[in-house]
Amino acid sequence: MVEHITKMAPELLEKYSATDEDRDMFQRMVPVILRKGIDDIDLSMFDESTKIKLLDAVGDECFKKGKINDAFRAYMKSKNKQKLVDIGNHFKKNNMFSEAIEAFKIASDFARLNDMGDFCLQENDLSNAAKAFLFSNNKEKLIQVGDECIRREKIDLAIDVFYKFGDRERLVDLGESCLKASRLNHAAKAFELAQDRGRLNKLGDILLKRDDIQSALKAYELAENYQMVSFIKQNFF
Repeated sequence: MVEHITKMAPELLEKYSATDEDRDMFQRMVPVILRKGIDDIDLSMFDESTKIKLLDAVGDECFKKGKINDAFRAYMKSKNKQKLVDIGNHFKKNNMFSEAIEAFKIASDFARLNDMGDFCLQENDLSNAAKAFLFSNNKEKLIQVGDECIRREKIDLAIDVFYKFGDRERLVDLGESCLKASRLNHAAKAFELAQDRGRLNKLGDILLKRDDIQSALKAYELAENYQMVSFIKQNFF
């Protein structure tokens, strides 16, 4: 049946050019597309305008039937930003915050991304708050999330936030705080991502004094301190 429709596509387009006729055609074709699968159907025979209308019609039908993920994929393909926002609002209403953020991101709706970030921050959902503010490129709010992560001792997330936004200064400061608190693994991660060879060397020295040879070796390797790497390998391995 799909093959039959593919062959008839040009005739169908010519025959049903008015909006009412278009809707009739879409009503007949949408079930076929759904049976074949959104990702498997070939719509290359249609012009861009018709293809978008078909995908939107498929998305609308999926949404009505509660097949939200399929509707999401259809609207992604049609690049219908308003429909994607509607999907995002649906996700948010159903406490699917990560999915809502993704929908708003694809829709390029930075205002709603910031709103989601604020909402997640209030709900102490720091991971999704960070995700939303990263997508909206909101540095001020990201710093706030990172600082809140530190306050709540979610150090890995704080490091990820500062790294993804390219805030090297805060990475180094966080690494130093971790070093003072003897959170050496976190310090190593922060200094590595900040590409701070001097502090990695300093960390290697501390680890070596503690006889944590393996970790010291790794720190020196990251610092590209080949002299100490050679010393450790020749004397301890």
